[in-house]
Amino acid sequence: MAKNKKGLGTYSNDGLGNFDIAFSKEDMSNLILSMQNNENNIRIDYTEIISRIDSYLKNHFGAIQNTEDFVKWYFDKQKIRHLAKNKIKVTEADIFSACKEYVEKLDKIWNGHKAENLKLNYGKSNNNKIVKLLHSKLHPSKIDVSIEEFEQHFDESYNGSQIKWVGTETEFVNLFASLKFENTDLLKILSIHFINNKNKKFTPQQLSVSKSKSSDGTKYFGKVFVEEILNEIKSIKG
Repeated sequence: MAKNKKGLGTYSNDGLGNFDIAFSKEDMSNLILSMQNNENNIRIDYTEIISRIDSYLKNHFGAIQNTEDFVKWYFDKQKIRHLAKNKIKVTEADIFSACKEYVEKLDKIWNGHKAENLKLNYGKSNNNKIVKLLHSKLHPSKIDVSIEEFEQHFDESYNGSQIKWVGTETEFVNLFASLKFENTDLLKILSIHFINNKNKKFTPQQLSVSKSKSSDGTKYFGKVFVEEILNEIKSIKG
């Protein structure tokens, strides 16, 4: 019987492996049929086990995969020859491993999208003083949040909430862009933490334009107010 060269290694969602094994057309047909049968067995086993330990898994791991995602995960872990020659039997240990990897993946996604907190760069003690000073000067005329809510934006526990800035955009950017921050892309970070007085998002581009319009010393509405705050901040000593 004629043999066809097929690149086979492990079954993967990214494709089969990259080395050559001789398979006939009949071998390939049998392999495909076997894998299809195993997919069904995996679904049946997974559904049966999940029906018994669903609550335990959610309490322990916080989240679980759906059936099709588990099937893909399981196949990714198996060798082609094992899939072709052995009857698949899913165990609780398999599902525990899958849940662990799934939750770790979710954590990486979350950490990658978690909003960055504002990081002043005056030293820890002075940072706290400046945050309190800013709130006392801006509340309630420019912002309407409690000191606790305001402080959270400067803390690692920041939860992604936004503060409405009631003043002008020029006041806002000239105040905050004049402070010392550790954040590298400050205008982008500020646009995450604040919205304007029309409940619309600030954009880094808008803030950059507003900053450039007043960078040459031109007077703008609220300039005296902003400079008074900046002068008080300069006077803070450790």
